[in-house]
Amino acid sequence: MTTCELRKKAAEVIETRGWHRGSYIGQNGAVCMLGALHIAAFGNAVGCDLTNSLEARIAFNEAKESIGLKSIPKWNDRKGRTKNQVIERLLKGCE
Repeated sequence: MTTCELRKKAAEVIETRGWHRGSYIGQNGAVCMLGALHIAAFGNAVGCDLTNSLEARIAFNEAKESIGLKSIPKWNDRKGRTKNQVIERLLKGCE
């Protein structure tokens, strides 16, 4: 899985489940940016399932770096942030 493939999959997760702030996953199943990246790479919203491939772990770390944010949770949770902004940031450079 490439970095862009993972980021596109994370954007799809947010489109499907909805976007959330304040935690990885909300009560309604919506996820934050980091939660969506976790699902895209590892199949769950939190933690790293070590049974997944090394390729998935590398793509996850590269995706986090390529987004260009010091803190994905702080950026995601900022007041005024929108779902569209999160998706745009995930897809930036992967068009």
